[in-house]
Amino acid sequence: VMQAELLHEVEEEIAEGNWSMYLDLEPGLVKIADQASSGGVPPRVYKTEVSYTPDIEDVISKLTGPLDVTHTVRTEDVMKNLEAWRPAILKEMKGIESAIVKLVPGSEERAQWFNKAGVQRLPMKFVFTLKPNDKAMQNEPGTWFKRK
Repeated sequence: VMQAELLHEVEEEIAEGNWSMYLDLEPGLVKIADQASSGGVPPRVYKTEVSYTPDIEDVISKLTGPLDVTHTVRTEDVMKNLEAWRPAILKEMKGIESAIVKLVPGSEERAQWFNKAGVQRLPMKFVFTLKPNDKAMQNEPGTWFKRK
């Protein structure tokens, strides 16, 4: 009955042009904000820039247990320790090899592809991350994170 009353209240607010924000939790919806509590400022969505963790190898060397948050890594930091990242890079490349056509710059095949109607060139870049390993073992530091 409470859920039905809450849904009716939400429908009324929508009809009036007001807004409310709810979290869908057990055992039901939990109201976390509404137009009145916001001072009349409607909810907004903002773009955010990628935040990188500097000196990731230093972060790794100072771990005392399994990693618990994901870190985005600068390409420059990856290049400083490329051999450690090579297996992750090769694994990623192998995963997409079957879905792409490699076109060598200046080749006839490349020219033919780009002259076809509807063909679109999609730029690509690597995004490097250090992620928690769900199979981490406390006594094996090499398992405390995954390079992606």
